[in-house]
Amino acid sequence: MKFKYIVDHENRGRTVYSILREEFEFSNRLIRKLKRNKLIFCNGTQVNVRYVLKTNDIIEVNIDFKETSENIEPVKMDLNILYEDESIIALDKPAGVVITPIGVHQDNSLANGIMYYFQSKGVQTKIRPVNRLDIDTTGVVVFAKNAYVHDMLRKQIMANQYERKYIGIVHGCPVEQTGTINLPIARCPNSIILREVSQSGAPSVTHYTVIE
Repeated sequence: MKFKYIVDHENRGRTVYSILREEFEFSNRLIRKLKRNKLIFCNGTQVNVRYVLKTNDIIEVNIDFKETSENIEPVKMDLNILYEDESIIALDKPAGVVITPIGVHQDNSLANGIMYYFQSKGVQTKIRPVNRLDIDTTGVVVFAKNAYVHDMLRKQIMANQYERKYIGIVHGCPVEQTGTINLPIARCPNSIILREVSQSGAPSVTHYTVIE
């Protein structure tokens, strides 16, 4: 993924750093990585972030530098890929599979399969899950292919701009055939998975239809 910025008369005198931070919205961590890999250019020449810009200067940055998650072993898996482009890959996670290696799941997580898939395609990047699902939950999991996209999508989640929809099977049968439950939910005490209705919880809307 490449970024390009042409300096106009009003922005002369600014530093490269200010353009990277304010116009490209790069994090300081990403800027440090770009500096370390010497991937910041102005008019085709590698420059320091303190470089003071002139009118018509052209800043160019390629953020697809090589990196890897050394603690994740590549393992061949059958992946159900729903969507993929140069920025993200979205998969259907089956129940019983964790997102990243943890505990006894060091070589059978979704990240292990993604690592193998990336390597088979010649893609050298870290494994960056954007969202997570519990081990027993099946659904869409998105991985970002670079730090910039990961940061942008995480900001959307934090700003509640990331819509999540769940389909669940419940015990019992509601009186109404269809309906909506609009009640806030929060984590149950002493549980990292279970949720309960709580006035101090996050907004939650459930639309239901009785099937059988």
